[in-house]
Amino acid sequence: MRPVLLEMAGFGSFREPTTVDFTGATTSRSSGPPGPASPR
Repeated sequence: MRPVLLEMAGFGSFREPTTVDFTGATTSRSSGPPGPASPR
């Protein structure tokens, strides 16, 4: 699965609405642990 468009607001350093356009990107990567961000 490849992302095409990512819209975010109030997320980390992206307090204002931000759009990341992946159209035309040849590679993509998502990293991090699956599930909740904070371990219990």
